[in-house]
Amino acid sequence: MDSFFAALKKRNHEMKSILEECRRQLENLPEGRLRIAVKPSGPQYYLNGGEKQIYLPVKDRALAENLAQRRYLEKVVRQAEKELKQMESLISVYQENMLAEVWNEMNPLRKALVRPLDVPDDE
Repeated sequence: MDSFFAALKKRNHEMKSILEECRRQLENLPEGRLRIAVKPSGPQYYLNGGEKQIYLPVKDRALAENLAQRRYLEKVVRQAEKELKQMESLISVYQENMLAEVWNEMNPLRKALVRPLDVPDDE
């Protein structure tokens, strides 16, 4: 198998696994957005729920972490879906061993006169 095509299929499989894992993790994370305000005393975290924002005290740091994780995973999902779409499009039109086919389709008498750049494995 062509090494590029094999790498492409491997990456496609990896991206599907990553996408599945992200979606699984997103199911267990809280809804909402995190807003971070930088203050002289340090960052302050807020749960942004539309028009209303709720301050998250230090004891709610785990919620802030989960909201940040949610945002990260949502971005990863968007990028992974984009990459998968591009890879699947390429896989659908990519033909393995295109150079080998040029050689295979040649007349045997012409083959005797040519030094091929890519010799099929069976030869």
